[in-house]
Amino acid sequence: MFAADGKLLRGIPYRTKAGGSFSLRYALAVDASGRVWATNGKSLFVLDGLSVAWQEYKLGLGNIFRIGNGRQGSMYLTASTGLYEAKPKGNQLDISPCNLFAGLETHDGILTFFGSSGKVYTYSNGKTIVAKTGMPEKQIRLYASDATNCIWEDPAKQRTWFGTTKGLAYWDWESDNIKAVDKTGFDQAMITSIAGDGTGKLWLGTYNGLFSYDPATGESHHFPAEEGLPSGNISLSASLTASDGKIWFGTANGPVLFDPLEMKPYPHGPRVHIESFEINNQPYLGVPVASEASRIELDYFQNSLAFGLKAVGFYLPKMSTIRYRLKGFEEEWQELENGGLIRYPKLPPGDFQLELVALNVNGVKGAPHALNIFIRPPWWQRWWFRALLIGALVGAVYLSFRLYLRRKLLEQQRIFERQKALQDERNRIAAELHDDLGAGLSIIRFLSDHSLQQPQSGDQRQSIHRIYQSAGELLEKMGDIIWAMNAENDNLPNLAAHLQGYAYEYLDVNGIQCSFQLPETIPAIELSGAQRRNILLAFKESLHNAVKHAQATAVSIRLQTDSVHFILSIHDNGRGIDLGKLRAGGNGVRNIAKRMEAIGGSAEFQVDNGTVVLLKMPISL
Repeated sequence: MFAADGKLLRGIPYRTKAGGSFSLRYALAVDASGRVWATNGKSLFVLDGLSVAWQEYKLGLGNIFRIGNGRQGSMYLTASTGLYEAKPKGNQLDISPCNLFAGLETHDGILTFFGSSGKVYTYSNGKTIVAKTGMPEKQIRLYASDATNCIWEDPAKQRTWFGTTKGLAYWDWESDNIKAVDKTGFDQAMITSIAGDGTGKLWLGTYNGLFSYDPATGESHHFPAEEGLPSGNISLSASLTASDGKIWFGTANGPVLFDPLEMKPYPHGPRVHIESFEINNQPYLGVPVASEASRIELDYFQNSLAFGLKAVGFYLPKMSTIRYRLKGFEEEWQELENGGLIRYPKLPPGDFQLELVALNVNGVKGAPHALNIFIRPPWWQRWWFRALLIGALVGAVYLSFRLYLRRKLLEQQRIFERQKALQDERNRIAAELHDDLGAGLSIIRFLSDHSLQQPQSGDQRQSIHRIYQSAGELLEKMGDIIWAMNAENDNLPNLAAHLQGYAYEYLDVNGIQCSFQLPETIPAIELSGAQRRNILLAFKESLHNAVKHAQATAVSIRLQTDSVHFILSIHDNGRGIDLGKLRAGGNGVRNIAKRMEAIGGSAEFQVDNGTVVLLKMPISL
C-alpha cells in the first residue's frame, strides 16, 4: 500500500484468511467503502482496509477479467461467462447476472470495461460495443481494428481512447465514429494502459516503456525503461491518475509514480554521421569523405550504394534512431536502428538526395543532414547523343521528304510535258483544220455561190444550193471543233465570252432581242475540251429551239457559278415547251440532256412565261 507521494505505507502480502497465497493477474479495484478487490482469474479476493488477509470467493464464473464500480456499493465483474454484479453481505458475496446491461454479448471471450462516465465498453470477436448505463437500447457498435486492452475517457473532449494490440484509437461521442491514430513510434505498439493528465496529454503504457502523446499537436515522446522505470513492461489496465495530478502505472517489477508536468524529453537531438559509404560493395575513396561531402557524382554503372549510419549524441545514444529517405527514388520515410546499414541496389541514373535525421530516445529530432547524389546516365542516354540522334532522324526525314518531292516534281514535270505536247498537237490539228479544210470548204462555198449566180436548171440549182448550205454548216461545225481543241480556250472566262458572242450574233441575225448577264467576276476554272464543246453545242441547240419553235421575240441568258456548279439559264418569251412531248423525247431536247450527262451535268426544262432551259455542270473552285 502506497501514499499519494509514492511512499510505501505497508506491505500487504497476497495471503488469504485460509492461509493460502495467490498471484494478482488481471484487475485491481477499490470500492466506495475502501475495500480492495482483486482477481487471479478464477477467484475473487476482497481486502478490508483494516485487515492484512484477503477473503477469497470461489465463484465458478470461468475466467474473471475486469472489476468495476457498480451501484450502491456493488461491483461489476467481467467473466468469460458473462457480466455479473457482486454485492457484499457480511462475509458473504451475492453474485447475480447484470441485467442492467442486458443485450450485451455474454459468450466466452468477452472483455468489458466500466468507464467513469457511466458507459460500458465490451470487446468481443473484434468488435467494441458502447452502451450507456440503464439505456441498453442506445447501444452503439464500433468496429475496432484490433483487440482492446484498456480505455480512458475524456469527458471534456467528449472522447474515449482505446489502447489496442496495434496502436491507439479513439471514439468521438458526438459523431459516433472511431478513428485510429497514425503516429510513428506507437502506431504498431501494443498499448496496455492509458492515463490522462491535466494538460490534455495521454500517457500510454506499452511493453516498451511509456509514451506521451498530445492529441492537440500530434507530438509524442518515448520514455523507455532506461529512463528510470522499474520495468519497460507496463501491465494491462494498470494505470491511475491521482487527485493530485500524479500518475501511477503498474509494471512487471512494481508500480511507478511520476508527475507528468516534470516529465520532459531531453531537448537535444543527436546528429547523423555517415560512418561508411560503399559503391558496388567497394569503399568510397573520394575527397571529401561522404560524411563531409554535399554532392557526389558517379557513373551509371556505380549504382549499387550502401550507407552505414550513426546517430551521435550524449543521451542514451544506443537507443537513438535514424529516419531516412532517398528523395527522387522514394517518398516515404524509413526508420533505422542506430548503427544500421541501408542499401540501394541498381539505382537508375538521375539526381537524388539522401535525407537523414536522428532522433533521441524521447523522439526529439537533431539537425537534418542531406547528401546530394548524381548518377550520370550512359552516353547513349545523354543529351548530346539524343540531340545527335534527333538530328539524324530529322535529317533522314528531310532527305526522304526531299527525295519524295523530287520524284513528285519529276512526275508532275512529265505529266506537264505530256499535257503540253498534247496541247501542242491539238493546236497543230486545229491550225491544219483551219488552214486546209477551212480553206477548201470556203472555196467550195464560194464556187457554189458563184454557180448559183449563173442561169441553171431547177434540179441543178437545187443541188448547188444544197452544196452551198452543207459547206456553210461544215464550216460552222469545224469552227466549233477548232475552238474546242484550242488549249488557249480551256477556261471558264473564254467559254463565257464565246457563248456571249455567239448568242448576240445568232439572235440578232434572226431578229430576236438578246440579254446576256454575266457575274462581276468569273473564276478562272480550267475546263476540258469535251466540257466546253458539249456546253457550247447544248447552248446552241437551246437557242435554235427558241428561234425555230418557240416563236420568241426575246431571249434572256444568265451565267452564274457557286462553289459546286456552273449554271447557264436560257429563258425565252415564246409559247413554251410541251412537257408531255419533252418526256417523250421530242423537239430535239434529248440531245441537250445527253450532252450534259456526258460531262457529269444535267439539263432541266421549265415553263415560266416561255421556256426555261437550265444547264448545270459540276465544278470545283
